Amino acid sequence: MNEKALEQRLREVSVPSHITNGLARYVVYGTPTGGFLKAVLEDKLTQAFARADDTNLAAMHAIVGAIYNEVPHGCHGSPEKVKAWIDRGGLGGVKN
Repeated sequence: MNEKALEQRLREVSVPSHITNGLARYVVYGTPTGGFLKAVLEDKLTQAFARADDTNLAAMHAIVGAIYNEVPHGCHGSPEKVKAWIDRGGLGGVKN
């Protein structure tokens, strides 16, 4: 999976454009994300909603659905999984 292909797929499932790039870079390269997306990836619902802007609030279902259905399960679900994904350098396995 490459970054551009993942960005395209995320847009197809209605993830806001300002989220697609950061999420794709996180998945492919292990690039850390902003606070909102990190909270979603770590499965911290309260923090995710508290940090979401109006666009992300409206798209929360699409964002969560895309993470669940379109990205590797090993890169989300807990703070430990997110840290390990960043530490390994994402799908590429090479730290940027």
